[in-house]
Amino acid sequence: MAFNVVTIDETCPVCANPIRRRVQFKYGELRAHEYELGDVLRWGVNEEGVPAKLVLVEGVPEECPACGDDPEWVYEIVIRDNVIESATRGTTDPFAEADNNYIIVEP
Repeated sequence: MAFNVVTIDETCPVCANPIRRRVQFKYGELRAHEYELGDVLRWGVNEEGVPAKLVLVEGVPEECPACGDDPEWVYEIVIRDNVIESATRGTTDPFAEADNNYIIVEP
């Protein structure tokens, strides 16, 4: 299955090391694009979803590059006006009841 990745800076909750965590997500053009916060999302072929004003996207974290911990939580990625605004550890799972791994908050 194709996906994209956004890389964020955070502290691993297990080993307490500062890390660059890769978070996989499925929204936009799915071609293994590598993104950072503030990047503009690409569209074109093999798309998931549609461009919208405000979208909440489920992110699946990769293991910690320092200690190898494989987190069980999801991340909430906020995409506003086609720009990746934030990616934070989710405190709930708003995607559990959703039909997709994204929620269009404002079309």
